Amino acid sequence: MKTEEIKKMTFDMGADVCGLAPIERFADAPKGFYPKDIYSKTESVLVFAKRLPKTVLFAESCIPYTHVNSLTTVEVDRKRVCIKKMLGMQKILSECNRNLP
Repeated sequence: MKTEEIKKMTFDMGADVCGLAPIERFADAPKGFYPKDIYSKTESVLVFAKRLPKTVLFAESCIPYTHVNSLTTVEVDRKRVCIKKMLGMQKILSECNRNLP
């Protein structure tokens, strides 16, 4: 799958920002956080995020921020799982097509 296709899919799933970074960008990552520490065949990393509403940053209490941040974190985690599944399906399909006579 091409970079632009992956980014489009990620934006279509609701990401506000998205990018793909080559593995070299993580050369200074702490031990255990380097992408190849997690998956040895990593070549690049998909990074995406959702914006929090600005209004929660100006509340006099931390409660609105904490609540919205918690909900957004769950939403991003769900999107991550969906994107991972979709990318996995694309890989399976491309491998099947490559092995056709």
